[in-house]
Amino acid sequence: MGEALVKLVKIPEFADSRGRLLVCEFEEALPFIPVRTFIISDVPEGATRASHSVSCDLFLVVLRGTGTLTAATSETSEVHPLSANAVGVHVPAGTWILLSDFTPETQILVHASKRFREVKYVSDPPIKIA
Repeated sequence: MGEALVKLVKIPEFADSRGRLLVCEFEEALPFIPVRTFIISDVPEGATRASHSVSCDLFLVVLRGTGTLTAATSETSEVHPLSANAVGVHVPAGTWILLSDFTPETQILVHASKRFREVKYVSDPPIKIA
């Protein structure tokens, strides 16, 4: 089996009686310096997000809830369960992704390496997704 399409990155986590703190320091947990950040939330039951590849790197962190990430290139595809478990997902530029199977409370923080107006989107999956 070849190298994974996306990289799962352990996010340093600190918990005590005051709560939980996740730290994403640039060039350590985050493989790039984000220039855009957005949150995916309130996804209706059965709906999906993304369903495209983009010309920038993405780093996804599930803040709450669960979902599924499908990643694909022209050679292969892989599926990853997503949950709020102090693990971020680095999606390299050009990797097609689909986000699905959201629970109602799911919130996903996404960091992007380019501004929206600089990003090129490709909607068609590069291979047939099962």
